[in-house]
Amino acid sequence: MRDLARFTGESDIVVGTQVSDRDQVELEPMIGQFVNSLVLRNDLGGDPSFGDLIVRIRDTVALALENRHIPIERLLA
Repeated sequence: MRDLARFTGESDIVVGTQVSDRDQVELEPMIGQFVNSLVLRNDLGGDPSFGDLIVRIRDTVALALENRHIPIERLLA
């Protein structure tokens, strides 16, 4: 991510990823892949150390996973 920030010249980096989304009991009998998109927005300002960067990214991922049921359209609006 630090290279991405350096390359773009931005300190606020947004990356999208997909996660499995099959934690609802009513979906268990269904066949197929259930995927949800997560938007991970990281502030890389202040030139954080590698350890600090990992902590920031960990916190961002944890928060995104807690709110993964919010539709991406609602987040982008």
